[in-house]
Amino acid sequence: YSPPFTAGGVKDLCLEFYPNGSASTKKDGHCALYMRAPKGAHLNITIYVGTCKKGPVDAYFEDNAKGLPDFCLLQDQIEDDSVTVALELEVPTRSERSVLHLTTG
Repeated sequence: YSPPFTAGGVKDLCLEFYPNGSASTKKDGHCALYMRAPKGAHLNITIYVGTCKKGPVDAYFEDNAKGLPDFCLLQDQIEDDSVTVALELEVPTRSERSVLHLTTG
């Protein structure tokens, strides 16, 4: 889990990255990536692991995280023993756009 952060004026966001997959992952070698946001948040999100991109997706957050249990084959995204996890986020009711990059190694 990432520490809680603020982006686009929305507080208490969190990324959950599972390099070995989550309990819902079905494909061998695939990582899982989820995002948590406050209940009622409406966000347009694009998430990345390395160069693999998913989105943009118009997401409404209620009680659980949004994401993909079979995001991508992790081995294909590792460079110099690290992987970059990134998020692009837009709040439809605002004109702000935020970009966050996290690197694990």
